[in-house]
Amino acid sequence: MSRLAVKDYFRRQMALLDIPVPCAVLNQRPKEIAVGDQAVIVINIAHSKEVRFTMPRTTGNKKIDHQVRLDLFWVSSDEQDGGNAFDQLLEQVDGIFRAAPMPESLTDPESGAPSTLLFVGEDIETAVNEPLLDESLLGMVVFTATKIVLATELTQG
Repeated sequence: MSRLAVKDYFRRQMALLDIPVPCAVLNQRPKEIAVGDQAVIVINIAHSKEVRFTMPRTTGNKKIDHQVRLDLFWVSSDEQDGGNAFDQLLEQVDGIFRAAPMPESLTDPESGAPSTLLFVGEDIETAVNEPLLDESLLGMVVFTATKIVLATELTQG
């Protein structure tokens, strides 16, 4: 299983976004983000289930179903335009995974172990939170959402 390879794949897909503000794509949630119009996407694998697909143990295949969690943040100085832009970001993310060609060969950036991403985006769940309006944000509004994108990986082991 290659959590890093799956995260790397998702990061490469997020590079396809076409949005009007700077966008940081991270593997871990930052302690803080700078004030200013921007988007932040945090990629994490919330849950994985690994099942033996074929025998034998060392050379057979395993199927791994990942629930990849994308935490999306949009910081804006304009609550109306920012909210509309955030909705467009959510739609773009879905569109990227709807159109992603499969299967996709993956390589773990640390170990070099190969695997294959069989499916991604067949099931996407989105939860949008209430915008954050806080005095400490210096007049900025923070829009947030969480997406769970299911991805199926095939690996040897």
